[in-house]
Amino acid sequence: MKERHVLFEKYEMGRLLGKGTFPKVYYGKELTTGENVAIKVVGKDLVKKKGMMDQIQREISVMRLVRHPNVVELKEVMATKAMIFVI
Repeated sequence: MKERHVLFEKYEMGRLLGKGTFPKVYYGKELTTGENVAIKVVGKDLVKKKGMMDQIQREISVMRLVRHPNVVELKEVMATKAMIFVI
């Protein structure tokens, strides 16, 4: 049986959907509602090393403001010491 990877007791992380320069995006599921989500995972060390922390913060700020049926909704942002998780 496959081991489940659960984030913050809220989201189950599934298969890799794609990856970019910094982040990787995984399929996920919200445990309470069963809703499908995308989980963008960004390593803090790499972002800091490349001087991209301001850009990541701006991206999150803009995503919080945008409400449109053709744009993915930002559910929440969570972090550990090493990683940022954008749901």
